[in-house]
Amino acid sequence: EGDKIAVPNDSTNFSRALYLLEDLGLIEVDHSKGFLLSLNDIKSNPKNLDIIQFEAAAIPAQLSEVAYGVINGNYALSAGIKDNRLASEDPESESLKTYANVLVVKKGNENDPRTKVLIEALSQDNIRKFIEEKYQGVVVHSISIPE
Repeated sequence: EGDKIAVPNDSTNFSRALYLLEDLGLIEVDHSKGFLLSLNDIKSNPKNLDIIQFEAAAIPAQLSEVAYGVINGNYALSAGIKDNRLASEDPESESLKTYANVLVVKKGNENDPRTKVLIEALSQDNIRKFIEEKYQGVVVHSISIPE
């Protein structure tokens, strides 16, 4: 009740943070706004959470001042945060699917031998295992090659 939660202040990661808080049952947001939410798009905040926006890279340093922080994986890794993670985005969530990092190539380079080697390397089980072990769920490895 009334806890402070640090969230990223950039529009994309702020929206992802609000959707994560909603998935955890802490707030309810207005879905008609899509993935560009503002604080005004919180429809329900039954625990009266104080949602405070910070530059994403600064959130790890703010953890002593707030009860919780929603931190991007790269900043969590840089700050050595991995063991005290309480929740992560569901790999099947719309926000994760919308904002997932993807490997792309310039049009016309789809069949370049270098592209094929990279795709082959990323598709190997040992690479998947390496990512899972090294990043312990902070980075999710998934290969999907469009036709």
